[in-house]
Order: sequence, then structure tokens, then C-alpha cells
Amino acid sequence: MIDVHTHLNDEKLFGISQHIIKNLEIQCISKVVVPSCDKQMNKNVLELVTLYDNVFGALGIHPSNIVDFDVEMLSLLESNHQNSKIVAIGEIGLDNHYPNSDLNAQTEVFVAQLQFAKKYNLPVILHLRDAWDEFFDLLSNNRSLFCNGVDVHCFDGDIEIARRLLDAGFLISLTALSVENKPKLREMINFLPMDRFMVETDSPYLLPHKYKHEQPYNTPNNVWYVAQCVAQYKNIPIEKVEECTTSNAYQLFKRLGDNDAK
Repeated sequence: MIDVHTHLNDEKLFGISQHIIKNLEIQCISKVVVPSCDKQMNKNVLELVTLYDNVFGALGIHPSNIVDFDVEMLSLLESNHQNSKIVAIGEIGLDNHYPNSDLNAQTEVFVAQLQFAKKYNLPVILHLRDAWDEFFDLLSNNRSLFCNGVDVHCFDGDIEIARRLLDAGFLISLTALSVENKPKLREMINFLPMDRFMVETDSPYLLPHKYKHEQPYNTPNNVWYVAQCVAQYKNIPIEKVEECTTSNAYQLFKRLGDNDAK
């Protein structure tokens, strides 16, 4: 299994990341992808991917942290875009969830990072929350910027939004938020073709409800819980979910396979 989105570079997990990573093999998790949200997380992920063979990273600035997209961040991107352990640009996007969100400023930073990803032939990991109309407007006017593969992280939209994303050629990744106790989301998951989705934890966030009183925060081992829910909803063996989501991750994040070849 591959957890395609875990924040081992977050301050809650970075200090214990060595312990978590050592347990990945025991949990039958072959690899993890660690996206970044702010400047420090970008620096942390570069340290992790250097130390551990099974940890891969993504570089980028989250829409809530656009102040971090500065000359230093651009230099970090430029100097690491050829790093074979950096598999994507992300997580980047639009977030209109909080009051006073500046979508104009977010869009400027978002487009700049999309342009960087296009320039260096890297896929992107998208964070999109409460901004679907704005995103689809941007997509219609900038289709060429999404040319190297897209993962819509932590998707919890309905079938119609999923259909529009699939029509654009995107992949969708599912978390505990996507699979827990929401009938419309079950319908959406049943709608998703097996070759168009992946599974993730978004740890340390989005701890599954069933573990709220057992674990202090989410970790990559809970990706199996997400996969199990998907298997149940689709009425297929969990081994099929593992096989397909792993294959999909390799198809999107090409450098995962490049490193296997080495």
C-alpha cells in the first residue's frame, strides 16, 4: 500500500518520524508521499527524503500560507526540482473556508506554482476547499498548466464534481473524511473508476473517528482503514484496492518507479 499524502514533515510528526517510518514495512506500507504546506515543511521534507528510501516528497506552498511564497521559496524549488525523491509540486490550490480568505492572492501563488510544475514536468497535488467554482473557472482558462498529472487531495465532493475532475483527466485521493458516515460520499466512491483514485491519511490530521480515543493523531498506518472502507463500499477485496491504488500512484508520480529502477 502507498499513502500518497502524509505530513511526516509537520511539527506534530517530524520529531517522531523515524519511529513512524521504521514501522511502515511492518504495516505493509511500501512508500509514502509527503507534501509540504509552508516553508519549514518544505525544508523538513528534503531532510526526510534524503534519509529514507521509502519516503518521497512534494514541494509547494498551501493556499493558507501564501506569505511563504517568496524569493527563498523560489530558490528552494529551483534547486530541488531535479531531486529524484521529489515526485510532485504540492500541496497547492485554493481555500475559501476561512473568513477573509484572499482568493485573488491565492490564485496568483497557485498559478505561479502550476507554471513551475509545467516547466519541470512535475505532477501537482491540489488542495481545494470551498472554492470549486473558482477552481473550475481557473481550469477552463489555464488547462495547459495541468498537463503533467493531477491529484485532488482529500476529496469529499459529490458525484458531479468528481465527474468534472475525472473528465479533466485528474485523479482523486480519498481520506477518512471521504469514507466516514456520509451516504453521498459512498455514492461518489462507488462511482469512481478503479484506475482513477488513490488512498491517503493526510496525517497527522483527519484521524478516523473509530480511533479518536485510541490514538493522539493520525499516522500512515491508518491508510489501511481508508482502503478497507473503500473495499466495503465497492464490495471488492481490499487486495484489489491495494493493487489498483498502488498502480495509480505509480502512474501519477513517475519518480516512484524511477527510484525502483535504481
